[in-house]
Amino acid sequence: MKDINKSLLWMFFGACISILVGLLFIPPVEERSVCLLSFLTFFVFCKASGLVSKLEELNNKCKRKGNILFPPPKVGIINLPKDDENLENLSSNTNIYPSEWKKEIEKLAEDNIIKIKVDLIDAKKSFDSYVAIINPYGGCYPEKDMKNFQTLNDIFNYVNKGGRFVNIADIPGYWLYSISLKRKLEAAKSIYGIGVQKNGEPYYRRTVMFAEVPFMQRLGLMVDQKDIEGNDLVITEQFRTARLNIIGIKANRVIHAEGNIDPIIIEPKEEKTPFFKIIYGDGFFLISLLFIGKDYPQNYGMKEVIIRVLLELLKKK
Repeated sequence: MKDINKSLLWMFFGACISILVGLLFIPPVEERSVCLLSFLTFFVFCKASGLVSKLEELNNKCKRKGNILFPPPKVGIINLPKDDENLENLSSNTNIYPSEWKKEIEKLAEDNIIKIKVDLIDAKKSFDSYVAIINPYGGCYPEKDMKNFQTLNDIFNYVNKGGRFVNIADIPGYWLYSISLKRKLEAAKSIYGIGVQKNGEPYYRRTVMFAEVPFMQRLGLMVDQKDIEGNDLVITEQFRTARLNIIGIKANRVIHAEGNIDPIIIEPKEEKTPFFKIIYGDGFFLISLLFIGKDYPQNYGMKEVIIRVLLELLKKK
């Protein structure tokens, strides 16, 4: 479709050039008409050649980095204000409100003398002008288009162009929250079969295919369900100066640290990580698989850990 539109633009550009040249040889010609047609021809050329999109991308990069024209860089926190009163129905394994994340980021940024602006943003808004986007809903994300997964596409396009996306808990994208249906739906595929209980009675057995969650598929991640206590987890060397407190935390899900996966917290013997950075295009995803819900109070400190790591990474941009 894009190629067709581009071809049509080039055809229209050719037609504009022909008309413009013809007008120059048919006096008298109104100067205003020539100026308007010249401007239209130039605009069509910019659209057809991709110059407009390149300028828009450059503008968004400047906004993300922050400079004299666009001070300071902005962090966006996805927020569904009308639905936040019922947080449990649109989140997974977290009970921290977007407004709480905003206050904590602003506080830690001020303590570390880092100038950033933190916005609560609608899921339908463009992410491009933000240096980082935070999904505060854990294993669930808001999806505006159930058919084409437009929000998921927007997230990956944003990161590919240099953005940073933070998922604060659980398997990213395991659930999606339909903005139009106003309910949480499972994005993971399942396999159903028949098992046999100890007493010989049959039962329906359901196996969730974590690897086929669309979000995880795009990142090529395989999740292991494994309980690891805090004593077996360590902070990797590059973040030991970031004052991260992981005493007492418990991991339930991990992935193997390999390839483009940069672990932040790791179980060194088996090289398993529940909190990591993964490069994607010109940007990266920052993903924590740890639960931060009411049933896991020992992991509540992960909120500060995630923010400190994000701020540390933003300083290195």
